[in-house]
Amino acid sequence: MANSKGRVIWMFSILILLTVVFPLGSWYYLNSGYNYFKNSYQELKDYGQIPAFELTNQYGEKITETDLDKQVVIADFIFTRCGSICPKMTVQMQRLYEVFKENPNVTFLSYSVDPEHDDVAVLKQYADAYGVEEGTAWYFLTGDKKTIHQLGRKGYKLPTDDGMAGDGEDFLHSNQFVLADTSGMIRNYYDGTDPKAVERLVEHLSFIVPKPAKADFEFKPEKEK
Repeated sequence: MANSKGRVIWMFSILILLTVVFPLGSWYYLNSGYNYFKNSYQELKDYGQIPAFELTNQYGEKITETDLDKQVVIADFIFTRCGSICPKMTVQMQRLYEVFKENPNVTFLSYSVDPEHDDVAVLKQYADAYGVEEGTAWYFLTGDKKTIHQLGRKGYKLPTDDGMAGDGEDFLHSNQFVLADTSGMIRNYYDGTDPKAVERLVEHLSFIVPKPAKADFEFKPEKEK
């Protein structure tokens, strides 16, 4: 009798698990995931178009906005003599580059805000130091200083610091990575010195990189030190 009663209780418990607990758990899990990705997608805004420009990359080639046609763009503004945030930013950009360098839909742009020093030869040496391979789309750009600073301030809408160039002029010095979609629309900004923010950028890439894409978004989180 006791065994029969225990069997009934056991079967009733299984029935509760199958008809109540598992469905509710599955619903909660799926709904939480949906809301997470919905909220993540909603973080992508429209901040305006990347404007027209013509600059020179580390190989001496002219690069214009037309070279970005149907490309997802990740951009930053750095300079090779920077000893503060730029090395950290370039290390984080390198993390992205290593994953997406063979993806034909993603282009990386690093604009030099100190182009009078950062000529083609200097940028080539800097790119080589970070393992940039010729034939892949990570371009370090130089050109007219006023043009680059205007592009950063008015085109990419980045902030400036006063007088950091040592000449009393505003100097574009931002820690932001800028993400633009295949139409050239700027969609979001990320702290390029923060590994967690860069991982968020990768999550957003999954929404706007055209499919099929060669990269699998196998972006390993950076280990905490």
